[in-house]
Amino acid sequence: MRRRANAILVWLLWALTSVVLVALVWFQFQNASDVVVGVVFTVGQFAFATVGALVAWRRPSNPIGWIFLGVGLFSAGSSLAESYAVYAIFTEPQSLPKAEVAAWISAWSTGPSFGLLGLVLVLFPDGKTHSRRWRFLPYLILVGVVSLSLSGALTPGPLFGHFETVSNPFGVEGLKTLLTVVEGIGWGIWMFGTAAAALCVVLRYRGASREQREQLKWFMSAGALLALGFVGNGISWEGGDLQWLFTLSTGVMATGLIALPVSCAIAIFKYRLYSIDFIINKTILFALMAGFIGAVYVLVVVGIKALVFGTGSASTLPSLLATLVIAVAFQPVRERARRLANRLVYGSRSTPYDALASLAAGTAYATDADLERMAQVIGEGTGATRVAVWLRVESGSRLVASWPVSIGSADMGDFERVLPIVHQGEELGAIGLTKAPGDSLTSTEDHLLLGLVSQAGLVVRNLRLAAELEARLKEATRQAQEVRASRARIVAARDSERRRLERDIHDGAQQNLVALAVKIGLVRNLAGRDVDKAKTLLAEVSEEITRAIETLRNLSHGIYPPVLTRQGLLAALESEALGASLPVEIEATGLARLGPELEAAVYFCCLEALQNITKYAHARGVQIKLEQNDEALIFLVTDDGVGFDPSVAGTGSGLQNMRDRLKALGGDVVVASSPGEGTTIRGRIPLHVLVPSE
Repeated sequence: MRRRANAILVWLLWALTSVVLVALVWFQFQNASDVVVGVVFTVGQFAFATVGALVAWRRPSNPIGWIFLGVGLFSAGSSLAESYAVYAIFTEPQSLPKAEVAAWISAWSTGPSFGLLGLVLVLFPDGKTHSRRWRFLPYLILVGVVSLSLSGALTPGPLFGHFETVSNPFGVEGLKTLLTVVEGIGWGIWMFGTAAAALCVVLRYRGASREQREQLKWFMSAGALLALGFVGNGISWEGGDLQWLFTLSTGVMATGLIALPVSCAIAIFKYRLYSIDFIINKTILFALMAGFIGAVYVLVVVGIKALVFGTGSASTLPSLLATLVIAVAFQPVRERARRLANRLVYGSRSTPYDALASLAAGTAYATDADLERMAQVIGEGTGATRVAVWLRVESGSRLVASWPVSIGSADMGDFERVLPIVHQGEELGAIGLTKAPGDSLTSTEDHLLLGLVSQAGLVVRNLRLAAELEARLKEATRQAQEVRASRARIVAARDSERRRLERDIHDGAQQNLVALAVKIGLVRNLAGRDVDKAKTLLAEVSEEITRAIETLRNLSHGIYPPVLTRQGLLAALESEALGASLPVEIEATGLARLGPELEAAVYFCCLEALQNITKYAHARGVQIKLEQNDEALIFLVTDDGVGFDPSVAGTGSGLQNMRDRLKALGGDVVVASSPGEGTTIRGRIPLHVLVPSE
């Protein structure tokens, strides 16, 4: 209900303003004085009322809309009162009643019409002051406006402007002195408040976000146009015969009256903002150069002419001298003015052309610092909040640069815009950027981004090659470290095996041979005395010799089984399976005889796997598969035991021994297992290292 009542009030005020403006246009045509300028002012007043109605309707909590409605209504009413009085007093005298009252209304209502614009400076765009310390300013401006209106309404004597022949019908003679003081104070307060409001806009711009800055640029451009018209109008009033300046400044002021509400509407409703940086930049540059030329001309032509030749001299020398000074200093001054304009418009951000030039200056021998600089140039040139640069390498895309540098890891999907970096038809990487929420790339920034990406190809190509070389170097270093570690483990394993063999020989065959030597000595002593006992000892010696041979045979089988040499890998594994404590099923496909070192590697890997299964798997059976194709020799050892989690259990010595054996031949081992589902060990040796057995 409240929202509906608010809407009714808003559109009633707008309708009232529209009716007033229609009446105003009729009187303007009847008076036939400055019709074009008057119509332009009327369009501006209608724009204020319409934009104010839209803002107050959609955003009733934002006072900007109500201020605009007030400016439109007061301005239209003041203009109508003035046109009415002009018609009734000058165009058709005595044709309409209360002409003096209408003139009186126009005399004091002009203050509220334009004085309220100071409130817009303070409260734009969100309806709040820049900070708590500025809260007094709107009230101060209102005090100034009320003081001027009150003094204009009650000061006795002739009215201001066109109606100097009309005496104030409501003037109070006894308050003339007081009202004069109030008028002076009102002017001082209003001028101070307006200047402070302009400063407030500057401070708000400096601390604003990028989106707010874009809004303020529209507003400040229109406000500057309006202020320029006011200044020119004031100079023309004081300057005597300056009708051309009055006409020009009045037109500029009227245009500013239209541009100001329109720019505010675009900003407040956050319509898509088309970039006006270029227009503002060139406007500032033009103004600075015009000021330079004017200053030089006045200083040289007027000053020197008056000092050297006298005021009445007609000499053209000062003009020629001024032209020469301007011609010589124009380019240096223009460059400095351009930098100042860029600084005012873009702040610390690079202009689009400076950004392209900065990147183009990069060396062909790129480094990581060049990519960091490229990310910074893109970020500063487009106003992005995050920029990332990726290189395409063999393993995928690698983040190599970011801006700001604290961005950390970055995924392409996290960025609003991602463009590929292409050089000579090859995609080398990508550049991604993200802008602030509610902000988007303007057409100028989009063209800048495309230009930067096209220039980045050579830099990124060199960096990608360097990155690939670095990655390969790291991989080669890692492999070399693994080979060194594997060789160290192989040496340690061989030393351990030698010590085991030494213990086995000492505890087994050596003890048998020592016993044989003792018994043979006894037989020699008993040979001449007790033949029967000597024969018994010889029988025991024969048994000891048989046991020693068996022990040595078993040791030799553990080192390298004879059946592996004579019959090959399949026969050796089948022989080992006969003595296993578990059922072992062996299957071979395309298996041929291989070099002894390769057959031994696969044989002992399978034996290591069988031993681990016997110790830990609690399996019911084992399956061994051997397969040889055109590329590699592959073996699989699978059990149906309890299984385990390889990521938790880690790598035992048995599995590490397998890996070391196969890596020494260019192969590898993979373990696949899960709790309750058994284990599969898969080994592979590339075919190019296989040497057929002779």
